[in-house]
Amino acid sequence: MALQDKILTCVECGKEFAFTAGEQEFFAQKGFTNEPKRCKGCKAMRTRARVGKTMAKFTKLDRNDVVLGRGRAALVARKPYVEAIKAGQAGKIEIDRGERPATVKRLLQEASKETGVRVRSSWEDSSQRVLLWKRTGR
Repeated sequence: MALQDKILTCVECGKEFAFTAGEQEFFAQKGFTNEPKRCKGCKAMRTRARVGKTMAKFTKLDRNDVVLGRGRAALVARKPYVEAIKAGQAGKIEIDRGERPATVKRLLQEASKETGVRVRSSWEDSSQRVLLWKRTGR
């Protein structure tokens, strides 16, 4: 059965518009069961109005400004490392049983980036219970 153009009335402006055979075929391919309610002009105007109202403007935050979720936990966890780096030239971090060595080393590196001071670190022995660190430059 060949599709024929249909004349529909726009619910917004009341003008008549053509629902062409090609558009009907497209609607059928996409699985749309309803005919369009608005002419192309009203549909475009409605889309522009909706997009203009709901589009949020995003600004990039400094990572020190993040205080929710995991960002807050990381900020709190980094604080003693930041203070240690600012206070001295070298140090020793003893790891508690519940702490993971990789996490402690990562927190030290993040604190280093936050302060802008380069830090080198290494484990005192193979048990990875004591992390030695020292400043290597600014």
